[in-house]
Amino acid sequence: MHHVTISTTGIFNAIRPSLFPPIEGKETTTFLLGLDFNTGGIIPFYDEGQDDVVVNGPHVELERQRIRAFVKAVCEEMGKPFEECRNAFLFSLPEFIRYGTYNGQPLLEKPRTGEYEAYVLYKSHRGRKLLFQQGRQPKDEVQYVFDNMLRYFITTLFSDEGTYGYLADVKHIETSLSLGVLQQSLEDIKAADEDIFSEGIDAFSVPNYYVMTEPTQVHSEFLLLADALGAYMVQAMDGETESDALKTLSRDRLLQNICESMYKMYMGPSEEAAIGVYDECERWLSPLIQQCWNSQYTMLRRTLKQVPTYDDGVLGFVKEQQVFPLVAHVIWELSTENLGVALRPKVHQYKQYLDVLVPYVDRVEDLYRKRYVGVGDDPFGMNKADDMPPVDVELCCHVYCALDACQRAIRGERMYHNVIPIVNFLDDLVAHADIPSPDSWLYEYMLKVGRLSKWYRALAYAFTGRSEAESLLKELIQAQEKDPLEYESCSDAFIYNLANPSSAFDLKYLQLALLHFYVETDNRIGYERYIETVYPPLFSMRFDWISQMHVLLNENGHEVEDEYTQGNHYWNYTNAVFLLWLKAVWHFHLDHMDQACWDELGTLWDATYDNPNYARHTQDHYAYLECVKYMVKLAVHFGDIRRAEMYKRNLQTLIDEEYKFGWAGAALGYPWNASDYSIMAQINESLGKLDLAKEQYDKTYALVSFAQDKWRYFEGKHGNIWDLPISVDPEATQPTLTEWLTNYIPKFSTIDEYKKALVSWMSYVFH
Repeated sequence: MHHVTISTTGIFNAIRPSLFPPIEGKETTTFLLGLDFNTGGIIPFYDEGQDDVVVNGPHVELERQRIRAFVKAVCEEMGKPFEECRNAFLFSLPEFIRYGTYNGQPLLEKPRTGEYEAYVLYKSHRGRKLLFQQGRQPKDEVQYVFDNMLRYFITTLFSDEGTYGYLADVKHIETSLSLGVLQQSLEDIKAADEDIFSEGIDAFSVPNYYVMTEPTQVHSEFLLLADALGAYMVQAMDGETESDALKTLSRDRLLQNICESMYKMYMGPSEEAAIGVYDECERWLSPLIQQCWNSQYTMLRRTLKQVPTYDDGVLGFVKEQQVFPLVAHVIWELSTENLGVALRPKVHQYKQYLDVLVPYVDRVEDLYRKRYVGVGDDPFGMNKADDMPPVDVELCCHVYCALDACQRAIRGERMYHNVIPIVNFLDDLVAHADIPSPDSWLYEYMLKVGRLSKWYRALAYAFTGRSEAESLLKELIQAQEKDPLEYESCSDAFIYNLANPSSAFDLKYLQLALLHFYVETDNRIGYERYIETVYPPLFSMRFDWISQMHVLLNENGHEVEDEYTQGNHYWNYTNAVFLLWLKAVWHFHLDHMDQACWDELGTLWDATYDNPNYARHTQDHYAYLECVKYMVKLAVHFGDIRRAEMYKRNLQTLIDEEYKFGWAGAALGYPWNASDYSIMAQINESLGKLDLAKEQYDKTYALVSFAQDKWRYFEGKHGNIWDLPISVDPEATQPTLTEWLTNYIPKFSTIDEYKKALVSWMSYVFH
């Protein structure tokens, strides 16, 4: 549930004095802010007959008590009433808002259930000057400004693209000003789209004073806290220009943690607090945001022409915090979707990139019509802009198809040998591309395509056991260290995302790929030399495996404080790093582990099953499956069959849970995918359950051979454009999983035969 309180500063003190005195010298610095205490919709005792407001009410009431305890603690320490303790309140405010404590101590026995968020709107100096040219601030003019600003604030928050749009658990908004305007704004939003509120929102008027004595019927605790935050923001405004002051404010540590954007599209991670601005710029900023949200990119490109080229007043800040990220997002989305490569231009290149990317789809359609339909260029006259630079659409289409084929070959069909002709084709395209200048969009595009081609070639070599993979991976690492290319990383799922383009530009992924290659090729010297440069805090311990596993599996997660680590700080546990460690132990250093070491490792691993800090299966799921496989191998090696069986049961339960809604193969006796069957087959083979292992190897083979047949079909359908060394039939019909599995006959009679056949299809992380 969201409990929102509206507060104001600056010129609005003329109609509603803040509960804290204005900051000296900054009396006209004006904000309208909404302080949101969000309990997260937590319902501890669910009752269908109980309203969510009632259920969450105790959390809000408890927070009121906490605020009162905070006020009392500050006043008692200062020996003054709260009106005279402004500086002390502002000093302690970050700690209280973030942690609910004062001087490091809890204020109530019960911990806080919920967290604070703030939505901030700044009234620019230019806007104030235009309104009050005589230096006067008549109450009616101030009231007019506030009413319009409040209406804009509420309408924006609850719009389709706004943060609260279609959010069901905003229940309570309170203000000490213009309750009628607030209610009317909510009614207007409801009238325009009755689905915007799934349930009603209560608007309340709160008294504009605070009473220290208890008990009291004056519930203005959240208003007091919101006013304190307003004073805190005014005090933090510091800079030679208005934009500089706003930039300083946006980098404040407290605001970075609690200030959220009023728009959904800006809700991603950011190093700066989101500060909205109420100014003339809204005439073009709001349309830009709506057009971006609705993917109206042609209109957005036109609207951008209204953005002033100068940075006076708040314009520099607005551009940097809202316009530039918006344009960068559009370019990223269009380039990723249509070119297969995420482009990240510099600000001065934005127009050039948009001029290419916005009309790109129309150009592809023009090419298609001319080549396959026989219709001339742009027959409907819909694409006649004169400022669209020439683009080699055919080149871009070839690159897109080749990159897509590489991803499918590696991630989906496991046709690693067939990647080589595709990357040869890509390299030829890059070599012959006519790049006008290093400042052009094509330069970044081809540079990234070249890196991607090298990455996919390295993976193909690695997964087929070719030694050239080492030099290619080293070249990619050195290139990213020397000339890093920006690329948005998808997630921390190392194994699952190997085929994703972002992996080619992620230094951590590149390093892990090289280290795994060293382990898989039994290159112990290469592994040990390189890993000390990648993870020096951990692997400088050399053969101190006890300390290493404590660092990786310590229950404290990030901050490790036990006898083995001397309070050093290390990264949080990741499945990918622990898998690397397990594989290195198994391949290189098994003789360094004894029974006592294994027992300690097993105990640490077992303890993490009940530790929510790890959430193992949710981060890099397949790396986790591999971790379990190696833990079973180690358990069997040390004769710990009880643990091995337990790990297997837990893993099987997890895999079954993953497929609880089923997939196409479930009805045919194939409830899992090929990777799951491969890993479980290896586990059962380690446990000596050879009949079950053989059955699971057979199911692995059936599924990957279906993928190969499907690949052949699509290559045949498109004329085998990569000239792959496979037999294709252009007249073949598309294979279906049901037909394939129904007609499938077990291929081999021994486990070794299956494993030998699967080597060329299953990457080394799965065998």
